[in-house]
Amino acid sequence: SETTSVWLEVEEVKGDDVICISRNAATLGGPLFTLHVSQVHIDMPTLTEKDKEVISTWGVQNKIDFLSLSYCRHAEDVRQARELLNSCGDLSQTQIFAKIENEEGLTHFDEILQEADGIILSRGNLGIDLPPEKVFLFQKAALYKCNMAGKPAVLTRVVDSMTDNL
Repeated sequence: SETTSVWLEVEEVKGDDVICISRNAATLGGPLFTLHVSQVHIDMPTLTEKDKEVISTWGVQNKIDFLSLSYCRHAEDVRQARELLNSCGDLSQTQIFAKIENEEGLTHFDEILQEADGIILSRGNLGIDLPPEKVFLFQKAALYKCNMAGKPAVLTRVVDSMTDNL
């Protein structure tokens, strides 16, 4: 169960403060790792410097077979990840699975699919940007495209917020 996910709704913005209402009960454990903001373009690199460091050290040492490229928004994100893997020597055969998690990734899905070795559809995050009925329509179309391209697709599980907060 998703007992450590909090669904917040912005009530008011006061300068640098954002006043939110919690729409579910949850127990938070540990630091908050991900913040998904709907309908807002965030101009940040898909791979951070820390990501690159971990891939080029831990990834090489452990000879990773797959790289899940979170928040993939453009085909260029996949190309940059591939360049990094190729520069690491031992990782030139590592497959890249582009994780589609927001509307920008949806918009560029066809180009991302051409560059990636596989696709991960993050239904929970997509459900923030899209109405639930659109998530399933996109999922069906995306799976068809992956099948036609002969590339694997992974669907994340349905999170509690998708079933409890309709």
